[in-house]
Amino acid sequence: MTKKTVSEVKPEQHEYPLRNKRREETRAALYAHFSNKYELGSEATVDSLRSAIATRETDTITFWRAWVEQETQDMLGEDTVLSFKRLIEIRSEPRFATLLQSIAHKYIEILTRNIATDFSLDPNVDLFPTLVAHMLWGANEHNILAWQEADGNYDPVAGGVSAVDEVANIVNLVRTASKG
Repeated sequence: MTKKTVSEVKPEQHEYPLRNKRREETRAALYAHFSNKYELGSEATVDSLRSAIATRETDTITFWRAWVEQETQDMLGEDTVLSFKRLIEIRSEPRFATLLQSIAHKYIEILTRNIATDFSLDPNVDLFPTLVAHMLWGANEHNILAWQEADGNYDPVAGGVSAVDEVANIVNLVRTASKG
């Protein structure tokens, strides 16, 4: 019988019972709350917004403008072409469509509650906060589609900020008209 070197031993031949047990316990705990890794990732995305908006020092629309700008810059990173292609691929995969819809729904809920607070409205009674939240999310979607239609030859950071500014202008017009 010849001895095998460490590189010849398959990973499953190494037994680490405590590590394997902890890994399985962690996996079981996570999957008790999330059906798959994508759902877990989407919840982390939503928690990021929830945490950031809870500590904001400005109105929701101003916060959202800065959030969209920063998140878009972070998403793009150094290689905007690669980021563009990755985003388009993800958006076109059916398994991600439901998750993206879930994230959108949760983002809109968070925006609605915070906009209602900004305007001292009850989101369960007043439609205005929900409409504004949907406009903000719709502006975000419009920006992504504009980027897609331009085949990545479009500045999504400037487009996202401009879209939020346009929603803010509409909100100001409606608020002004409703006062007078």
